[in-house]
Amino acid sequence: MRCEDAQLAVSTRADGERIDAPTPAALDGHLDTCASCRDFATAVRTVRSTLRLEPVDPGAPAKPVTNAAAASPTADGSPASASSDLPLRSMGSLSTLAA
Repeated sequence: MRCEDAQLAVSTRADGERIDAPTPAALDGHLDTCASCRDFATAVRTVRSTLRLEPVDPGAPAKPVTNAAAASPTADGSPASASSDLPLRSMGSLSTLAA
């Protein structure tokens, strides 16, 4: 199995989509023997768990999120723009958007 095919299948499976080719058993076999694809699969799982949205009460106030880049001083040492605290809210489950 080519690593490109395995990594596409890993991504597809991580998105919750069904994979037909390669078969799940063939993909798992490749991951058992290929450190590069195994590392890719680990990275995909890490990114997905990091980006997972948590349910939020729609009536709850937005929490300010600090933009670390904007909060850092500029190249000349002056403070960055004051708009570094932006109120953001989780969209909740994406499945509710499809309804």
